[in-house]
Amino acid sequence: MNTSNCPPWLKEQAEISALLDYFVTKLDGKPEQAWIHSPGVTITKKRYPWLFSLDEQSDQKWDYLLSLVNDYGIFELKRDKKRNPLDPEFSSARLRLNLDTVDLLRRWLDRPLIPSVQKQWRTLVDKYITDNTEQLKKRAITYEGKSLEDVITAFTHLGRCIDQGLTLRQLSAKYFWGDSKFLEGREELIVNLFPKLIITPRPVIINVFLPKEIHAVLFIENQDSYLNAVYAHSNTMRHLALVYCAGYRGTADRIRDPQSISLHYQGTVLPENQQHFESWWYKASDTDIPVYFWGDLDFAGMSILKTLKQRFNHIQAWQSGYQKMLQHLEKGNAHPLQSSNKGDQPDPGTTGCAYADTTLLPAIRRTHTYVDQEVVSWIDTQK
Repeated sequence: MNTSNCPPWLKEQAEISALLDYFVTKLDGKPEQAWIHSPGVTITKKRYPWLFSLDEQSDQKWDYLLSLVNDYGIFELKRDKKRNPLDPEFSSARLRLNLDTVDLLRRWLDRPLIPSVQKQWRTLVDKYITDNTEQLKKRAITYEGKSLEDVITAFTHLGRCIDQGLTLRQLSAKYFWGDSKFLEGREELIVNLFPKLIITPRPVIINVFLPKEIHAVLFIENQDSYLNAVYAHSNTMRHLALVYCAGYRGTADRIRDPQSISLHYQGTVLPENQQHFESWWYKASDTDIPVYFWGDLDFAGMSILKTLKQRFNHIQAWQSGYQKMLQHLEKGNAHPLQSSNKGDQPDPGTTGCAYADTTLLPAIRRTHTYVDQEVVSWIDTQK
């Protein structure tokens, strides 16, 4: 402890030192303005039992506290006018820290002022980056094992990037310690901060299975169900082009932009079938192919259908799959809306598909349960 101007007894008074330390700790956690009108602390037996033993030692400690009030001005003391006359004079009294003595108190306790993380971050942003920093300053960006200066330096290196054709994940891995996901969710920040930086969009990967004859297209939400359908040998699946949309991935705004997606075909594909499918997908052809969606019988699945309808206007819920799921729902082979693995799924209201809006959604709302599409196997589709 730095004893400059410090009471000679303070080093030996652990309880009083702890009280002073408490005020400094609280002060470090708040701006000083928040303390100006603070009532401080109330002296109670539960909180400060060492003052209430009513012996020579407790009397001495109270004298020391009074010295901090009267001799050093560390505290302002307000006694409780309504206290019982038989109680000690300090009972229910209030101690309020005098902010003018904070620097002195820090020297006593060897507790120098350490700027908050947010303040340090703002200072570093101003030091290293000059333009478009308003959004970057809003919240300190930290990384385990790295200092704030390490992080801001990495941002400056990113801003000087001259490489072409890199995606956000590639940029993240290159400039932020091999961590490809560090910049995830921060693309808007990066674009605003470095408007000249070229970020190549990641193409949406779409898995497709094409039959020899395409009578309709079926979007399937989950991977197991997609693969099950690919290897099915049922009449139900025979002429369906199958698209694995991986949940919400298939609802991306750019899903029908040839520059923004990558179609990956399952198995052998006839060239004419591929051309026919891609002409329809990229809207190069007016060929009218019926489109269906099959996913989990839950609010999230219905929301995917609703969003897909903005990309494929005529898409409908696939009744062949959903009817079998409804049978499970009605028999009670379902799980509640509050299932921990489902998260909070808002009710989409309506989807624009008559079957979903009049049959599927009402069934979910009535039973308060969900059914996952994996409950239906390709064997079921043959029945």
